[in-house]
Amino acid sequence: MAREFMIHADDLSQWYFAVDHAAWPYNRTPQQESGITPTELTGLTKTDHRDLLHTHLWGCPVYVLNAKLQDTQNFPKWSRRAHMG
Repeated sequence: MAREFMIHADDLSQWYFAVDHAAWPYNRTPQQESGITPTELTGLTKTDHRDLLHTHLWGCPVYVLNAKLQDTQNFPKWSRRAHMG
């Protein structure tokens, strides 16, 4: 799956992030044979799989809110409120 993520990538320095992103949903998706996830096998805890609803697609931009706004401080009206990360 990580190789599929990197097909259209210009920069191979993102390889680590592609492997990490491919492993995350695999470890949280129930297997067909047993019906439990690999994370549940190793951690011995049950999950409701709600975290799969919040996964981001690989390569889509994510915007990070400015730290001053997070701390509810005053912020100039025309300044940028987020940056792409």
